[in-house]
Amino acid sequence: NAKTTMEDGGANDGNPVHKTYEAVIMGYHTLPSQQPSTTTNDMDINNKQNNPLQTLLDEGVTLSAKHGGQTRPPDALSVLSHPSRSTTLVSITISEGKNRQIRRMFHAIGSGVMKLHRVSVGELTLHGLSAKDDETSSGQKSGALDTETGGLKEGEWRMLTEDEIQKGLGWKCRYLDDAVDSRTKRCGVSKGRQQNRKRRRRSVAKGTKGRRRL
Repeated sequence: NAKTTMEDGGANDGNPVHKTYEAVIMGYHTLPSQQPSTTTNDMDINNKQNNPLQTLLDEGVTLSAKHGGQTRPPDALSVLSHPSRSTTLVSITISEGKNRQIRRMFHAIGSGVMKLHRVSVGELTLHGLSAKDDETSSGQKSGALDTETGGLKEGEWRMLTEDEIQKGLGWKCRYLDDAVDSRTKRCGVSKGRQQNRKRRRRSVAKGTKGRRRL
């Protein structure tokens, strides 16, 4: 596993990698597009325009320049439930990768993220990632599945197989051996140059000292 890395064949606009999260956000939110229409068309339009989640879904948000500027609209956004009168559980899917993007997007619409849980990346899901017969992050042999999720237990992780990376993310794997060899050669050349420079400096210093003595 340590000998492979991933070439991003799916992070470009032509074949984006979708990431789905579940987040508990501040405030009691609804999505007009999820609710049956019981009012006139004008009132429906007004509700959508004044709804922060609907605005996020339709237009995205504008972050500061150092955080990436304008975001794309989410690929999917839905309200799952309301854990309390002042919180909302949502599911959101994006195909960008700006730093802390989910948290900043909800902050930009006047809300905030209280809990955030990544559910899937590409075709890979937590429920579908079974524990292997090698050591997981807990340091214990884990051949059994989590009885509740059918996959890894909460807080555990493992290395993805090459097949999972290719099929689940659409990324090509390449072995690092060649890259390491080429780096070693480059380092060897640079070290040789550094040694030559040091020798020249020593010889110059010795010559200078000799002249001063004369």
